[in-house]
Order: sequence, then C-alpha cells, then structure tokens
Amino acid sequence: MKKSVILISAALIVCALAFHACEKDKTIEVTGISLSQTGSITLTIGDELPLAATVQPKDATNPKVSWASSDATTVSVADGKLKALKVGSAVITATAGKHSATVTVTVSPVKSVTIGEQDGDIRERMEDRANFYVDVTGIATGTAGSVTWYTSAAATATAAAPPGITAEASEIYNASVAMVVIIASKTVVQGEYYFRVTYDGVTSGVATLTVIEGPEQLIFVGQQKLPLTEGEPGETYYEVTVVFIDDGTWTVSVENLPEGVTLRNPDCLIEGGKTKIEFLTDASAEAGFHILTLTIAGVHQQFYLIIDAILPPRIVLHNSSSDSQWYFGVPPGGTISIFASVFEEGSSAVTERGLEVEEMRGSVAVINRYPAALGEGTGEFSITETNIILQGKATRFRAYADNAEKTGYTIWKLIPDGSADAPFLVSTAADLQRVGTGTAGWTLSSHYRQTASIYLTLLTNWTPIGSSQTSPFNGTYDGMGYSIADLTITTSDQYSGLFGYISGNTAAVRNVALISVNINSTGTETGGIAGYITSPNSVIENCYVTGSVKGGNYTGGITGNKNGGRIYNCYTECSVTGRSYTGGISGGSSSGTIQYCYATGDVSGITYLGGITGTNTNTSNTQNCVALNARISASSASTSTGRVIGAYAGTGTIAGNFARAAADGMTITANGVAITTESLANGIHGENVSSANYHGSNSGSWWNSNGGPNFSSMAWIFRQYGLPYLQNFAAEQKPQVNN
Repeated sequence: MKKSVILISAALIVCALAFHACEKDKTIEVTGISLSQTGSITLTIGDELPLAATVQPKDATNPKVSWASSDATTVSVADGKLKALKVGSAVITATAGKHSATVTVTVSPVKSVTIGEQDGDIRERMEDRANFYVDVTGIATGTAGSVTWYTSAAATATAAAPPGITAEASEIYNASVAMVVIIASKTVVQGEYYFRVTYDGVTSGVATLTVIEGPEQLIFVGQQKLPLTEGEPGETYYEVTVVFIDDGTWTVSVENLPEGVTLRNPDCLIEGGKTKIEFLTDASAEAGFHILTLTIAGVHQQFYLIIDAILPPRIVLHNSSSDSQWYFGVPPGGTISIFASVFEEGSSAVTERGLEVEEMRGSVAVINRYPAALGEGTGEFSITETNIILQGKATRFRAYADNAEKTGYTIWKLIPDGSADAPFLVSTAADLQRVGTGTAGWTLSSHYRQTASIYLTLLTNWTPIGSSQTSPFNGTYDGMGYSIADLTITTSDQYSGLFGYISGNTAAVRNVALISVNINSTGTETGGIAGYITSPNSVIENCYVTGSVKGGNYTGGITGNKNGGRIYNCYTECSVTGRSYTGGISGGSSSGTIQYCYATGDVSGITYLGGITGTNTNTSNTQNCVALNARISASSASTSTGRVIGAYAGTGTIAGNFARAAADGMTITANGVAITTESLANGIHGENVSSANYHGSNSGSWWNSNGGPNFSSMAWIFRQYGLPYLQNFAAEQKPQVNN
C-alpha cells in the first residue's frame, strides 16, 4: 500500500512538471505600442528630444522597439532620441511586433537678426540718407522692428538718438530682408554712433553709424552791380552767398586790389547766408579786367572787377528791371528798355542820344535808330521803346550819343536768341530751370552760357534738362567755370542728373562745376552731369562733381550711361552707389571715349563696378584715366569688378590708365572678399601709381608726363602734394584723396 502511494505521488509530480514545461514554451505577442508624445512636435534646428515607447503587454515575449524617420535629413532618430537637422517635417515611427506608433515633427529655423554695414555717407551739416541692410531668419514677413541707441560699442547703456538723426526700421520683406534707414538733417554732428535693431524679441549685434566731415565751406560772388570808369571816383558792390559759414560779422579781405580801389566794408554782416562787399574807386583807378580774391573765414573765391576805359563822349549801360527782355529777343512791335549815362561831351557838344537796334533782313544788316525823349547833353537817360518795328530779326542793340565826331557809342550788345553767337544767358536758379523748356525760345536745341554761380538750396527736387530719349538736350551749355551748388534729386525716373538725356552730334556740356549734389534715384541711368549721353560727337568736358550720387543700374559720377560721345578732362569727388554697372565717372560705356579723367569717391553696387567705369564694351575707349577711389565694393561674388573698369568686352581701346594700389589704401571687394588685381596700364585694373606720384612730391610733374596719364596743362593746373584741378573755374577747388 505504501509503495502504491509513492508511485501515485511520483506520477503526479511528473505530470505537474510536464504541464509547467508546456506553459513555459507558450509565446506572448505584442498587443500595442504608444509614445511619450503624440500628435505633432515642433523643434528648432539643432534641438534634441528623447521619445519613450511603451509596449503592451509588459510581459510580451519580444518587446523590442525599432525607430524610423520618413526624412532622416530633416529629423534623425536613434533609440528614440530625435535630432532636428534642417527646416521641414518628418514622421517618426516606432514599431514593436506588428504594431507601430507615429508622431509628426516640424523643424523651424533658428531666429536670428544680423545687421550689415553702413551703405551711404552721412555728412555733418548735410541732409543725407544711409541704409543698413538686415538679414532675418525664423521671423515672419511683415514683422516690424525697432532701433535702440547706445552710448558705446559695448552696448551696456542706452542713449537717446544722436542729434539730427532719425532711424526707421522697416518691416521684414522680400524673403527675410529688412532695412534700417538713417535720415540726417543739417544739425547732424560728426562722430560714431551705436545702435541695435530688434525684431520679434531677437536683437542684432551692435552696428556703427559713422558721420563724416561735411562738405567744405564755400562762398559765391555774384556779378559786379555798378559800372566803374577809369579816372573818375565811383562805387560798386557784389552780392555774396556763403555756404556753411555762420551768420554774424566777419572780417574779410580782398587780394590783388588795383591802385585806386579800396574795400569799403572789411567787416561784413552775414545774415541768412547772404552778404555783400562794397568798393570805392578814385581818379587813379586804371581801366582793366582785374581778377581779385575774396577771403571769408579762411575760404577763398576769385571774382572779377571791371573798370571801363574813357571814350569821348562816354556812355555806360546800367542794369534795369527789363534786362531779361534782352534775352528773349525783340519781336516786331516789341519793347526794349535800357538805362544809360553820358559822362563827357568830347570835343563838341552832344547833339542827340538814344538807342540803335540792328536787324537782319536776309543777309543785310539794317540799323534802326530810336532817339531818346529826354534831350541832349550829358547825364543819365533811359529809354523804353515800345514800338520797335522790324522786318527781319533783331540781333544787337547799343546806346549812342552823337557829336560832330560821332564817337559816342557803346559797344554793341547782342540780343541773346539761343544761337551759337548769341547764346541765352543763365545767371539764376530760375534761368537754369527755364533751360530747355521752350519758354521764350529756350529750347532743348538752343545754346546757353552761364554768367554767375547758381545756388539751388531752395529747390528741393531738380527736374533734369532733356528728360527722355524722345526729348533729349541737343544744344550746348557752357558753365563758364561758374558753380551750380546743392542740386538735389529724389526720383524713381529713368535718366537723372543736371541733364537727363543728351543726344546729337553738336550737343555739348562744358565748364560746369556741380558742388554738393545729392541725387537719390531708384531708376536707371543716373549721373551728376547727365543720366545718359549718346551720339558720336556729343561731348562732356571740363566738368567736376562733388557730393553723392545714388541710383539703380547704370550710375556714375559724371554720366550714368554712355553710348557714344566723349567725356574729357573731368573729375569727381562724389560717392557713387548703384546696382549693376556703376563707376566713378560713368556707369557704363559702350562706344565713344572717356579720357583724361580721375575719380576719388567710393563706388558700391552689386556687380560690374569700376573706379572709372563699370563696363567698357563694343567700340568704347577708356584712356589716360586715374582711379583713386578708396573703396570699390560689390555685394555679389561676381568678379566683374575692377580698379578702373568693371568688365571689358569688344574692340575698344583701354590704355594708359592708372589706379591706387591696395598697399596705398584702395580696397576692392566682391561679396566681402578681396579681389586680386594685376598692374597693367591696358587692363581693367590699370597700372599701380604711388601716392608720391599722384599727390605727393612728384605730383606737380607726374600727371602731365608720358610716364603718367599725360593730362594737358591747357586744361589742368598741377601742384606738388595735391591733386590737379581744372583751370578757369570760379569756385576754389581742393580735390583730395579719401582714406
């Protein structure tokens, strides 16, 4: 019995063990999987995030989880650890057994605000504008920005905006680009100022606004107001305009006064930028054309004093309120007015006095006489003749005083009619605005001569003369060495400058000094003298420009674009800012010649930039020019940037050109990378010239030598330790090299 119990127990034990073994060999399948985050996740580039996966049931036979990304270049995953690599999205999948779970990951860019360098000059005492371009990432288009000023570059303490400065941060536009616009008034002060710009809580690094030295103080002397005669006491005066010289009483001096002439008012009161200087003469004053030099506050200006010779009987014409009628010609039945004085009777008494008008009847000159109604003898008389009956064209007039010898005639005075022999005379801002308008015959094909310096401060936006290809200026304009100061243009139009479009084989602009120009155009073809010049024999010569010229494609200091014509004996001291095709003298040149010119201002743009011209293509020639620019900066990586010429193509000649070397201060870059230049007189970079030659101990001889650019002494004045300047200009010239 006992043995049977033992056997039964053993059997039960064996069955239990067998059952347990069967249960142990049974597989438990995965029934589900879940993630620690569901739906969607947003990360920033560079972020890492661990994800946890939970497998059901907990005692699943094979709970191993595998991970996968639908775009591993955007989001990578390893053992549940996510890493954001680039902007985009990817689906992350975790799989266990036959079950999986997903989550969508979106990667956003890193928010950043990066501000560039100053684009454009801000000058003390000037109304200027400069831009700072801002690159923005990760912030929505249309977001507005703000500017904060600081006391130093360390940006540890905020400050008020600098005096005379307004800063505006634009909204983000054009694929994450923005701009800080700096607007300066005349109260701006030279120095460096520091600021940051903020968008959506993200602040840029510190930017530096540099306000440079303003333009030179200038004085402009008008025309002699009253006539002077040798051997007789007399008086005259000149109206004087000053620029950047404070109001108040100033002691002035005049050099080269002839014998018998004294300055009546050495202490001049300047009010509102205006004053006058007065002179007295005694009987010892001799006739002549005297060149004098006026000095105020250390600033010099040449002007002319005319003392007439004695002619018996002698007549002097005075200015009158009707002077301008002489400029318009005399129509049949028209009016002409003069004032005159008879000072001596000569050997016999004056028997008649009056006015003579010459008219051309075909090729025959006929003189019409209009006696004065005020009698005979000496003294002042005036004539207003209202019934001038002409059968031809009135060309000249003169006053007369007859005696037995019939010697009492003034010289003939031309009646300007816009012809080459009798050009229209330009002496005021109003006259300059009339050029080319057609008013009173002042057409685009007429001839003009400037007779006084013109100040355009009160004119806020100049309208170019000859504004389009269909209405070009094809006449001549001779500035006679007088200045046009403070020309200002703000426009989006094509063809901007003093002149817009110059065309015609007889078209010419000569002897013009544009001082302190401020041209801001977003249109194409922008220049100081002209936006565009064409025709084989058109010419711009003996001109110079100072100030700032900003435009779109084809922007230059003298011309924006040149397709024909000649630019001779010109220089620029203006900064030139454009887009493509930008140069210190011309933005582009596809035919014609640029010769005997130099430029000192900075040139900046996108591509095709040169110190003299952005391009020289087709049959165009660039010869005997000198690029002295401190900086030529292309914002693109294009290699079409040169010290003298940005790019050359065609059959034209480039020869005898020179440029400031990098070691002497010229920086030439494309997209911030320095461009390697080669010293070749017939290459786009020109031959290296040392500072000793162009403005040092040798500059008095280098400029007009065969070893240099061979400038002509007929047009230029050369000096040791200085740049050359043009002859026979009224304003004092002090061209300098920038650093």
